[in-house]
Amino acid sequence: MFNGRAGDVINKGGYKISIPEMELYLQSLQGVSEVAIIDIADEIRGEDYVVYMVLDGEVRLSEVIELIHNKRPPVEWPKAIIEVPMLPLTECSKVDKRKLKEWYNKG
Repeated sequence: MFNGRAGDVINKGGYKISIPEMELYLQSLQGVSEVAIIDIADEIRGEDYVVYMVLDGEVRLSEVIELIHNKRPPVEWPKAIIEVPMLPLTECSKVDKRKLKEWYNKG
């Protein structure tokens, strides 16, 4: 039985959010160069997510947040969007989500 990869879907208070689909949506926004999503525990909803985003310099983070708030339902809004100059990579050149979780937990 195929259940998908662990961590590919967030159950936010009973509402299912696909991480790959949300990353594709966010990546499609004008001015967004790179996106990575990490799942986090939420005391109220069970799970939530945080977005790490690299912008191309022509757009401000506040503009991206406003666009998300205007185009997506509130249940799909991330807990936080954090702008970074670049995403950390593993030795295999994939986004190092463990490192992003470390950054979030330290912050």
